Amino acid sequence: MYIHKRSMGYHIDPEGWWSIVWNAGRGFVEQLDYKIDEFKQAHLKKILPLCSDKGL
Repeated sequence: MYIHKRSMGYHIDPEGWWSIVWNAGRGFVEQLDYKIDEFKQAHLKKILPLCSDKGL
C-alpha cells in the first residue's frame, strides 16, 4: 500500500475571497470600527499582491 500526498485546492478571485470573509466572519467584520465598504476595499487592496493570473 502506498500513501500519496497531494495538495488540493482552487483559485478564487478577490471578490470570491471577500465572499468567504463576509459569509464566514460577518459578525466579526460588522463589529469593526470601519464602514464595511471601507474595510472591504482596504482588505482587498492588501490581498491583491497575493493574486496571480490564476487568482488568489
